[in-house]
Amino acid sequence: MSGIMTGLLDVAIEQTTKNLLNGPRSYPQLLALTFHDQDIKNLQDVTIHVFKNEKDEPDEKKSNLNHGSTGSTNENENKKVEDTEGTISNEEATLHGHNFILAAASPWFRDIFLSGMKESTENEVKIHGVDPKIFKLIFDFSYGNDIYIKDSTHGISIIKVADRLQFKRIKVYAFSCLRAQIKNSNMFDIWQASDLYDCDETRKLCEKYMRSNYADIFVSPEWLATSDVYALKAIKIDGLKGIVDETVFYKAVLARREAATQKVIDLQKLKEEESGDEVTKALPGTPTPSNVNIYEKIQKEIKDIKGAKGAKDTKGESKDNDYTTDTQTETETEKLERLENIRWERYIKEELEAIQKHFEVMICHIRFPQMDIEFIADTVEKEDAVMQIPGIKDILFESYRHKAFLGKRELSKKYQSRSIESS
Repeated sequence: MSGIMTGLLDVAIEQTTKNLLNGPRSYPQLLALTFHDQDIKNLQDVTIHVFKNEKDEPDEKKSNLNHGSTGSTNENENKKVEDTEGTISNEEATLHGHNFILAAASPWFRDIFLSGMKESTENEVKIHGVDPKIFKLIFDFSYGNDIYIKDSTHGISIIKVADRLQFKRIKVYAFSCLRAQIKNSNMFDIWQASDLYDCDETRKLCEKYMRSNYADIFVSPEWLATSDVYALKAIKIDGLKGIVDETVFYKAVLARREAATQKVIDLQKLKEEESGDEVTKALPGTPTPSNVNIYEKIQKEIKDIKGAKGAKDTKGESKDNDYTTDTQTETETEKLERLENIRWERYIKEELEAIQKHFEVMICHIRFPQMDIEFIADTVEKEDAVMQIPGIKDILFESYRHKAFLGKRELSKKYQSRSIESS
């Protein structure tokens, strides 16, 4: 800050008795206050240390920061910038503020200042695990300064810190900025933030955006990258307007499964190239537990390792000590390699099983009765990955029956048209 700071102070006075004018005066009134930089600096009564790491920085770094170091000895080192409020860098910051302003902006600070603990008696607060530059924006906003939110990622980062430290006003402001920035590339991130940090208005807007743009979203990279939870939320969406093509949802589920499976296969190939060893290959067609025969190999590897260990324990002492040492070292190395392969194969198996489980859950939310019979017969029934899902034949039978009765037979609620919004 520089020059003069002007702010508005809300003054609320509770009046229990009426005055001579037969009523209380109108409160609160906004009063304009004027501050000079020097006044702000002289009246500061709390120091806040913010660390990006979960633990304090080394003492020498803290000493430099507390004394207002304005530069670094090396251009490549973390630069510190000093202003009226204090010093700030990418890794840590020291800011000087006012108890009453921070307490008014944040119940978290208010509780600290009134707790009687060390922070309140020494007027010094340490915050760990927070980006100093994000906190500086929140700090400035609390003093009535304008802040710039660059994009949705930046906005969500601000909301995360504001929620933790209970700065409600900037949290509300950041969500309002996010609502104005919703698009295919960030909708899932904003949707997740709205649930995580409890903003119902933003959540509803994300759902509305999903309803209007589902066809484009399902072919975007973000659809393949989003979490299983929000992929399922998207597949379950209803209340759509106009004619709904249910095959769009079906194809989106298949595309997500294929991309996830390919990612595991690519990871497996990379592991083989790095280790030079052969890693068990899962079938790319249908990654079900029955097709990933890794468990048996894991058990065999464990038995081999135990057998090798037993043989080593009963083996007589070799006359050639150097040869014995080399053999033992080689055996230990082989054992470690086997254990690593066992862990890796178990990881691959669990990943493929998780992909299949998610795929099965998603498929069960596809409304097959809303598809044409030709598509079900010519496409769905020829997809082995779908037809192996437990209960899928019953679902398709209900779809055929629905078409045979020309839609006059009542459907289960979960298979009704997406144009009917579920309660």
